[in-house]
Amino acid sequence: MKSVLVIEDDLPMLQNLVEVLEDEDYDAVGASSVAEAVHRIEERSFDLIVTDVRLPKIDGIDGLVLLQKKLPKVKSIVISGYSGEDAAERAIKLDDFVEDWLAKPFTRIDFLDAVERVLNSDNWLIYYANLLKRTPVKLLNLASKFLSRDKNVSLNAMRDKAYLALYKGIKSGLLEVGSANIVFSKMARYDRDYRHHVTSNPNEDQREQLTKLYQEEFDLLAGLIQSQRRALGESEIPRDRFRHFFDTVKDAKVSLHDFKLAATLWEIPFAELSQNLELQKRRQALWGAPIQAK
Repeated sequence: MKSVLVIEDDLPMLQNLVEVLEDEDYDAVGASSVAEAVHRIEERSFDLIVTDVRLPKIDGIDGLVLLQKKLPKVKSIVISGYSGEDAAERAIKLDDFVEDWLAKPFTRIDFLDAVERVLNSDNWLIYYANLLKRTPVKLLNLASKFLSRDKNVSLNAMRDKAYLALYKGIKSGLLEVGSANIVFSKMARYDRDYRHHVTSNPNEDQREQLTKLYQEEFDLLAGLIQSQRRALGESEIPRDRFRHFFDTVKDAKVSLHDFKLAATLWEIPFAELSQNLELQKRRQALWGAPIQAK
């Protein structure tokens, strides 16, 4: 049974979230402050921490930094009822510790979907790797390299950090659609270079250059307030299509693994996925129905 610690100072809300989790057979424990949460984790361990941002004395983001020192492998979800730019930026800088962000108000289904996604993220990684390898589309077979943990481990880790930062930037409301499109388009270009890298004779210089490019996007996203005040470049994806994708992510309908695969799926013609209906459905969910020729 997976264990979840919920930190929320609104007691009716706290009780409701704990009960929702218990109804789904999670081992759920509540805390109304970071101080109480510290006492809870001194008594036992948890698989997941769900915390509100606004808490008395120590806010949820600073609280997560403190709790991570005691539970370094714990995963977390941040919930927020306001567009706190500072909180969102700090959450992005926590790398892969904060794996999801829920904006209030959210539904019971949104909450449970986020909990399931985060708790099962390791299983989804294996599932996606196998799914891509079985797909008779060269582009997707190459994309499976993104999920491997081989000699490209440092490059993959930096790519993951950059995509996670963009994912949280969109879900938190910190990043508007135009800036998100530009950053996403740049990372899609880096992904194309990555696929070329693994099909050629890869060398350390190429690997280091790609790692540096993903690092630059992560650094840019970690300073989103400043980045949106200057020119970021040009986007490649049509506005209406990216708006569909952006809204789907913001509405908590896209998992992190789907998000990291989205750029590759965008580049594949819809018809080419006909031999894998699951991936075809995922592409349509992410990018909308294909435009029918007149």
